[in-house]
This record gives sequence, structure tokens and C-alpha cells, in this order.
Amino acid sequence: MFPLCHFPELPSAKALLIKGDYHPSAPIHFCISHLSDVNVEDTAVFITPSKEAFVQTLVAYNDRRLGKYGGSGEIAAKLSRVKVLFVARILRTMYMWVI
Repeated sequence: MFPLCHFPELPSAKALLIKGDYHPSAPIHFCISHLSDVNVEDTAVFITPSKEAFVQTLVAYNDRRLGKYGGSGEIAAKLSRVKVLFVARILRTMYMWVI
């Protein structure tokens, strides 16, 4: 996982569901690792139940690796291809389509 060396690779897959007790920045690390192995046009998506809770725990966790490397060219380029979806927004969009 991120940073891009000395960590196991993610399994090759079109879609991967990861659920468990991970640190708050783990979804971002998984996405960066995934984007290291795919075409530059691909994106990574992760879903979280609450924007506010995600941001609060991410800030409180204060991930040193993201702070140190997140602004570097290669990592910043990968981060720009990460899409974060929030469950409330997804449900609202689905509701709009039903009406």
C-alpha cells in the first residue's frame, strides 16, 4: 500500500469490497495503491456513510504519510482520480430518479 514501495499489492480486480476495522485514511491508501497498478485514465471510488464523520476522523488521525507525500506530483495525480461518494448523497440521487 501507499507509499508505493515495500507493501503487498492489492489483488487484481475490476471491483473490490473491503470492510473492516481500518485506520481512517485506509480507504485513501487502498485507492492510491490500486491506481498505481492501472491505466492513467482509471479512477478509484470509495463510499462512506457520512461526509462529516469521515472528515472529522481523517483530520483527527492526522496521517503523516498523506501529509508528507499527498502533495507530491505522482501521489497528487493519483489522488485527483479518487472519487468519494457519501451514502446520503447517493440515496438522495436515487430518490430523485424514482420521483
